[in-house]
Amino acid sequence: MRNFVVIFALFFTLFSCNSSKKYLEKGYYDHAIQKSVKKLRRKPTNSKEIAILAKAYRLANERDLEKIRSLKIEGQPDVWGEIFELYNKLKKRQELLKPLLPLYLNGRAVEFEQMDYTKEILHAKQRAADYFYAKGVKYMKQKELQAYRNAYYEFRKVKKYYKEFKDTEELMAEAAEKGISRVLLTISNDTYYRFSEGIYNNLLYNCTENARSEWVKYFPKPYFEDYDSFYDYAIFIRITSIEVSADQMTENSHTATRTVRDGWKYAFDANGNVQKDTLGNDIKEEAYKDISCKLIENQQYKEAQINGEISIYVNRSSELLRTIPFQANSYFSYTWSVAHGDLNALKQASRNKLKQNRPIPYPNEDDMINKAAEKLLPILQNKLYYNQNLLK
Repeated sequence: MRNFVVIFALFFTLFSCNSSKKYLEKGYYDHAIQKSVKKLRRKPTNSKEIAILAKAYRLANERDLEKIRSLKIEGQPDVWGEIFELYNKLKKRQELLKPLLPLYLNGRAVEFEQMDYTKEILHAKQRAADYFYAKGVKYMKQKELQAYRNAYYEFRKVKKYYKEFKDTEELMAEAAEKGISRVLLTISNDTYYRFSEGIYNNLLYNCTENARSEWVKYFPKPYFEDYDSFYDYAIFIRITSIEVSADQMTENSHTATRTVRDGWKYAFDANGNVQKDTLGNDIKEEAYKDISCKLIENQQYKEAQINGEISIYVNRSSELLRTIPFQANSYFSYTWSVAHGDLNALKQASRNKLKQNRPIPYPNEDDMINKAAEKLLPILQNKLYYNQNLLK
């Protein structure tokens, strides 16, 4: 991370230290203009920056005007959007300089050509809007799903130029309506267990959260009916089984042993007599004994499992596109321990386990299933997200 920060700081420093002259030499004329303008705002008499600004301004204008001429010669109907942008660029470049003018170099006013591009901008704007409008209308006539979507994007380009243009607003709304894929979504529970209404609605109305897109609209329905061809696709989420295990208990035990000091005892020689030291005193030595403790660990365990499948159909033909299985689990696990013997034989980690030294009640079936259902929502969201490419 530190290396990244250093590299980024170095890059930023090098980039920010680029002078207007460097930008000019590299052909980044607008960068050079902006850099010079910034410096001239502080010091309008900076002759070096005035010279750079004059050259960059002239070259930038020449390049843009040449590009416009070339596009017009090509005569393609799709060039007017680019021409519009180029004229706007020329206009903004002039406006950037205006507050600084006049600028003097060697006692003479520097000439910065100023043109009125209003007429050209309006013309290009009209031609660009006409082009995208006509292209959108052409798509609409194809009366196909993707064509309606393409038409919508073309009409949106028109609104970039005019807020109101012919019947663009109406056509755009029509394209948006006809370009949508409508997806029926329902959840059925084929088991004996019934979820609460809150859990069921949460699954039904939020399972498509990650899979929502501009052109796919979901219609959640609480109960399945014989729906008509209004829907393009149908997604049926079926819960096929719910299983809750019995209360389980497993036992694991091990015995720890340890040798510890146990006071002292006299030292005896081979003849059974108490040994003496050089001063004639009885010799004593430390006594040891072996101690042990049996640690019994009891693990309480219970599991709930929800199984099901997602089926995605083309609604009008009833063609099955894909079946996706899913599973959600909830677990209850609790360990408690008891010891028999001398606790001093146990290591500290084992002795800590004795803080939980009695069982706790097992959760009931409803609690286990509801917890599994809570985990089901993100699972369904991910399954639908990774299969949303089926819905065109």
